[in-house]
Amino acid sequence: MNEPDELRPPVPLDDSGRSAPGFGYALAQSRVRAGLSLEQAAARIRLHPRQLRALEDEDLAALPAAAYAAGFVRNYARELKIDPGPLVEDLNAKLRISGLGTRAPDLGTGGTVPVRLLDDRGWRQLVLAVIVIGLVCAGLIGVWMAHSGGGLGPTTTPASAGSAPLAPGATAPAASSGSGEMPAPESTALAGAAADSRVPVAEVTPVPGATTGLVLHFTDRSWVEVSRADGRILLSHNGEAGTVELLDAALPLLLTVGRAEAVQVEYRGRPVNLKPYVNTKGVARLTIADSRATSGGQSSR
Repeated sequence: MNEPDELRPPVPLDDSGRSAPGFGYALAQSRVRAGLSLEQAAARIRLHPRQLRALEDEDLAALPAAAYAAGFVRNYARELKIDPGPLVEDLNAKLRISGLGTRAPDLGTGGTVPVRLLDDRGWRQLVLAVIVIGLVCAGLIGVWMAHSGGGLGPTTTPASAGSAPLAPGATAPAASSGSGEMPAPESTALAGAAADSRVPVAEVTPVPGATTGLVLHFTDRSWVEVSRADGRILLSHNGEAGTVELLDAALPLLLTVGRAEAVQVEYRGRPVNLKPYVNTKGVARLTIADSRATSGGQSSR
């Protein structure tokens, strides 16, 4: 039975003129003695069988880069447990003769060929990508904070806990309504809206002895804005479900509620019905006035 080609070492054409066989012949002989096929040896040192055949045939021009051939020879020799020194010297001599160069890569202590992961252009592209990703993340965080209120504005108090009234004249950032949660653009014009005769008036008669001013009970998230008759804004922000806003301020007060069904309003013990003042978008806008003042102060009860 004939020996398979991959287990038969190449036969040198003329070996009489040299004292020792070439590095390729020595590697092939050692592989056959180890009982390894070309494919098995290539898998062990992570090379393509075609590259390994080029090493054994000393076909340096067939290698992907002649400068790495020394590393291939050294790894192959160590896998076959033979001394790589004389083989690498023979390879370098043949490289000089062939004009392919003698400079071999620095293999380090591990005998492996270092691979440059990124060149200068690759690093620049990586840094640019990181910067772009950072800017996108910062933009997304900014949008999220804008929609969620960002933790700014007057603090709301849960209905189950005692609430202190908001100090008269406390100003919150200007906001707009329309959707109930985010302020509408026209809220910036509320400074003069209190004197607008087109804003309907809800008259209330305070309960005698009541000390609590304007009370806003939030059953769901809604934007509200309260301003004085002179246009000075006292409160403007999103109220959260289950919270209560207290505002100790004298009437008249201009009230705008983004989601009328989500807020219950009282003034000095008297409920204020928002339904008659709700527009097609669900926004209620009204002026709360003291009925005693509008009747000329004749009623003292």
